Amino acid sequence: MSEFLAAVAAVAATLAGVWITGRQNRAQNQDRLVHERAMAGEDRRQARIEGAYLALLDAVNGADRLVETDAVDRDRPDYESCDARLAGVWTALDAFGSDEVRERFDAWRRGWSLFQIDIHNARHVGDRRDPEMEETRRDALEAARALRDQVRAELGTAE
Repeated sequence: MSEFLAAVAAVAATLAGVWITGRQNRAQNQDRLVHERAMAGEDRRQARIEGAYLALLDAVNGADRLVETDAVDRDRPDYESCDARLAGVWTALDAFGSDEVRERFDAWRRGWSLFQIDIHNARHVGDRRDPEMEETRRDALEAARALRDQVRAELGTAE
């Protein structure tokens, strides 16, 4: 009888060990799964931020080319294209951008808008070298530089 009890005790101990090990494995797998999901979510968030910031850089660089050449004119297709890109960029920044990038984008956009007004006014009076326009141009380009620097810092590509 003692051999029978010993065998039952050994089987019970084995089953308990298997059950405990299985429970630990399930808990570890659950923890791993939670971690993997969190990492995948963070990867998606980072990809969205990167996409928004790259679109931002593309739009700002395109607008800056217009600022540098006085080529801002509401009737030009490149202006409309740039304006449309900026609207899409703002939507992405609003969803995924940092506060710092949004603030710098707002500052740059104000400078861009003022420069557009200066160009429009200069074309109507025929004076394309107004000192205020040059100051507005410098301000817009400086705001663009600050915006690009912030984006690069956040993307880890600062020069």
